[in-house]
Amino acid sequence: MNGCGTGGGRVSDCTIDVNNATDSGGGAYLYNPTSGNFERTTVSSNTALDGGGIYIRYFDTTIEFGDYCTIVGNRASRNGGGLYLSRTQNGMSNCQVIGNSAGTNGGGVYCEQSGGEFPSSRLMNFLIANNVAGNQGGGFYANRIGKNGGAIMSSTIVSNYANRGGGIALVSSNNPVVNTVVYSNAAVVTNADLYDVAGNNADALSYCCTSSTNGYTGSGNTTAYPKFADAPAGNWRLGAYSPCINAGTNQDWMDSATDLDGRPRRRYNQVDIGAYEHIYSGTLFMSR
Repeated sequence: MNGCGTGGGRVSDCTIDVNNATDSGGGAYLYNPTSGNFERTTVSSNTALDGGGIYIRYFDTTIEFGDYCTIVGNRASRNGGGLYLSRTQNGMSNCQVIGNSAGTNGGGVYCEQSGGEFPSSRLMNFLIANNVAGNQGGGFYANRIGKNGGAIMSSTIVSNYANRGGGIALVSSNNPVVNTVVYSNAAVVTNADLYDVAGNNADALSYCCTSSTNGYTGSGNTTAYPKFADAPAGNWRLGAYSPCINAGTNQDWMDSATDLDGRPRRRYNQVDIGAYEHIYSGTLFMSR
């Protein structure tokens, strides 16, 4: 059986934990919902075959999903330990996907088939950390996405682990990763940070910070270490003098958006790479 299902409504300021589904969506199962909100909610310690935390299929553009949600410690026997997205077309923002696991692909997030007849999902301001996949894509697994724009933008994908592609694994995806830090991940066999499964994703990255850009032709990428504020303590914000500061590309959605800390997404004219904007010492700001 699938997990708790919904076709609409509002889930806000909740905790969904310690549930099990024998099929999909251990914590929540959303199939073709047409309205509603899912925000400021923690989804933790749930299990399923696919989508240990949340499983979403045919997601409509009218739904607001994911603002300041935490998806932590969930497990999928197969794919999408934290979050499984199939043929979705909505923007999701400001989420933390931490410490989830999948037996096969996408320990943190598994995203598939949203670039053909459906527009691509857009994940913005995500922290994807400490997730594990038994095969590919410890942090993020992308299968046939990105036809209509970046799939994951202004995010930080760090300290994930898989057999191949500890950070990200890509299968036939176009331009899916923009303004994103993909660093300090690990893999057993090959490609600790980024694994091009089919070898046909040369334009996959633009304005990203990752350990190797060999074979990738996108603009604005850097291989310099991002100089996190305190990586051993799990503080993945940018430290002083990080090469990611003011190194991203500005996008229209950023005009009124905030970063993962709730600060203005574009503060110093040019956006930073990653989920967090760096705030210089002595800066005063207001958070709404």
